[in-house]
Formats: sequence, structure tokens, C-alpha cells
Amino acid sequence: MGSDILINVGGKEFQGHKFMLMVRSPVLTAMFSHDMIEKKTNEISIPDITPEIFEKILEYFYTDEITDLDAYAECLLKAADKYQIQSLKDICQESLSKTLTVENSLKMIDTANLYNANELLAFTNDFIASNIKNFTNTSTIIN
Repeated sequence: MGSDILINVGGKEFQGHKFMLMVRSPVLTAMFSHDMIEKKTNEISIPDITPEIFEKILEYFYTDEITDLDAYAECLLKAADKYQIQSLKDICQESLSKTLTVENSLKMIDTANLYNANELLAFTNDFIASNIKNFTNTSTIIN
């Protein structure tokens, strides 16, 4: 079935299906449901995501999978939070939890707070509590 929407992301154009975008994201649903320019033109511009990340989002929308998720999880978490894609947000939190270390745990708390990732925040807090003896070297925490 032919695409019915043109999505401009960072100067790169993607074709898609309005239905698929609307099913996956309440934010995108709002763009197409109200009397906004996107509804009239069947074009959408997304200025706050790189084409590479948007391509991963489309991959997820159409397949429920993301290749190389661990490499993109933090950027995808940000996008999933902004566009209210809860299922993507959930798998990003799980991916980030798997990569948690003493060295990145405080940054992960900031990331979790910034993007309302409560499961990641809880996991990170538990990780820190379980590994508190490893946090005695303050240079590890500061860097």
C-alpha cells in the first residue's frame, strides 16, 4: 500500500503511513486530528530528531524491533518521551538498564529523571544501593 505522508527530518525525507504514525504516537495523532497544517498538507516536519534516530523510530513503528538498540537507546528514549511512544520508551529503559555501570550510573539517573523513565530510575537506584562500596572512589563519580 502506498504511503500517504511525507516526513521531513533534518533535511531528509521519509515516506510513511499516517495511520501507522497515529497508532503509535499520541503526539502525532494530535497533529493529524486537529486543524493543523500537517493534516491539510499530509507533510510533517520533525526538527528535533536526527534522520538516523527517526529511521530507527520508523523501523520500530513498522516491525516492533530496532536493530542495534543498545547503541541508540538513549536518543530513542528522548524521542519516545517527547512523542509519547510508551512501548518504545519501555524497551529503551530495559536496554539502558543492561548497560548500567558504576561509571555511568549517575548520568543514567539524570537521563531517567529528564525523560520520565521511572523504571530506569528505580533500576539505577537499586544498582547504586547494591554497589555502594564501589562508589567510594569519588573520581569515578565525578567523571
